[in-house]
Amino acid sequence: MQFSSLGNTYTGGGCDDDDWPRCGYGAVVLTESSSNRIENNHFVNLRNAENSYIHAIYITQKSSSNVFTRNNVTGVSSDPVKVRNSSNYNTFDGNTFGANDFVRSSTPSVAHYLEEVGDGQCSSYHNRFTNNDLGTFLVGSTANLPTWVLFPAGASYPGGTGCPALPSGETRLTTAGNYY
Repeated sequence: MQFSSLGNTYTGGGCDDDDWPRCGYGAVVLTESSSNRIENNHFVNLRNAENSYIHAIYITQKSSSNVFTRNNVTGVSSDPVKVRNSSNYNTFDGNTFGANDFVRSSTPSVAHYLEEVGDGQCSSYHNRFTNNDLGTFLVGSTANLPTWVLFPAGASYPGGTGCPALPSGETRLTTAGNYY
């Protein structure tokens, strides 16, 4: 499949529009959805005018054991891959990332893989981001997009109050074999 021209850059409106919020969050958004395989797709020009929010794949709210592999991703206005809130055992392997438009400067900073743990949420663990072609540069820049960002930082950070510690020997993310 090809996912193309998604987000409010193409539909109009804004993410803060009271009349009709028009903000794309992802070409594929998995919420409480596990054991899915997203393979051999093209994600092209996923853009919000605010240069934020939209991702090629957004895995959230206890979505585990998903596989995102051999996809091509280019022209995304935020992190191509985002994970949050107890979404464990997900694999992102063998994907190709092209030039993407990352012009925002916010916290957390943008990366190919972002795990963000919000208030009242728990960290995810045993996710793998491996063997991906990370592209060459940011649009309008000669700097490479970071491979990953964990926010808040810490490989074993469990999450907010009431979250259990990560299982023994587990970390939030394993990366290996990624290259520019």
